[in-house]
Amino acid sequence: MSFFIPTVYGDIPKKRSGHAAVFFNGQLIVFGGYGDSDEEDIGQQLCKNIWSYNIEISQWTKHVTKGKHPGKSTGSSAILLGHNVYLFGGFYKQSGQTNKLYCLDLTSLTWSELTEQVQGDGPSAKDKMCSWKIDNKIIYFGGFGAPPNNISQMKGEFYFEEFPQGFCRGFGWNNHLHILECGDVLEWKEPSCIGNRPSPRAAASSSQLGYRGYLFGGRFKEERRNDLFTLDLRTYEWTEINIFSQKPHGRSWHAMAPISDNHLFVYGGFDNNGNALKDVWIFDCENKTWNEKENASSSFGVALAPRMWHTACNTDQPGEIIVFGGCSNSILSYETCLHTNSVAFFRFSPLSLQKMCTDYVIQHYNIYRKSLELLPKMLRWAIDYRYRMIRNNPRGKLVKNCTSM
Repeated sequence: MSFFIPTVYGDIPKKRSGHAAVFFNGQLIVFGGYGDSDEEDIGQQLCKNIWSYNIEISQWTKHVTKGKHPGKSTGSSAILLGHNVYLFGGFYKQSGQTNKLYCLDLTSLTWSELTEQVQGDGPSAKDKMCSWKIDNKIIYFGGFGAPPNNISQMKGEFYFEEFPQGFCRGFGWNNHLHILECGDVLEWKEPSCIGNRPSPRAAASSSQLGYRGYLFGGRFKEERRNDLFTLDLRTYEWTEINIFSQKPHGRSWHAMAPISDNHLFVYGGFDNNGNALKDVWIFDCENKTWNEKENASSSFGVALAPRMWHTACNTDQPGEIIVFGGCSNSILSYETCLHTNSVAFFRFSPLSLQKMCTDYVIQHYNIYRKSLELLPKMLRWAIDYRYRMIRNNPRGKLVKNCTSM
């Protein structure tokens, strides 16, 4: 396992937490979130202007989108199907939780609101839910928000917040499961589940290996949990994985992503003592064991910062995770929240030989420039493009935030 913070070129997005992100065509695409209290002037622009980070040239680009875009939101679910990003739910500063559904076409950068186009009874307004995809379906679980209008007919449970404060009054947690069919006709469905579904919760992490969805932790009432479940995305059968070895502390607002066909990566979160976490854990799905990378910071040569409500996405390099943003102290603190805008990579597999060679050639471009004519046209173009971008932007920025990642 290795870890590094890249030098970044171009403008850099505002610091933020609670955003949504997907990886598409070699780029990290970032939506929404919120930043420091003194950045209120960015307002709606957090979502109207999306940002993309190109991992090949380590450059951020701001894109102005068209169409009916969402407002400023946190805790939304973003799922990529083909070249379309489906953005569901979240918390809007002006109106609270929502159950609106939007779609962003990444080829035209055009938003469409789909809420009224979907047939069937959909989820209630909520944020911080989990989501997976299989074929042309998106599956949503849990979250925090308003009770459904047809609560007595719902499959699953809803618990109201026992000690509500401010906007939490009348809201609570659920363990409802809904499917969004994204075929020729958009349709909401609520399937019957097999097995014991997880307790209601929000701000859990979700990931996927093949047809199995994984869910870890999250908050229910006053407890942040450390239980682990799988969901068969074809039959909707829940299974709790019993762990008899060490395992992570209970947490919410953490991030999870696959790093192989049999391993999951978990980083950071917020624990039951009100602390932002910086630990790294690997779950072996075959042996059903957790392994903490106890010496992660010292072995990386740079201190890993605590991180909560960040995002972690797989890149197109096997075993590589890109982490962006989040908060490095308690997001509930009355002190100033330390939001970040740093990019970091965790690698659990060697880079491909082509990637290592092209990186080396770009570092020594003047030596190998004449020899590039011998390379295939597309590879030669990619090397020339990356070199020009770096040459034209010589003063990159090392964004570390808080003297660490």
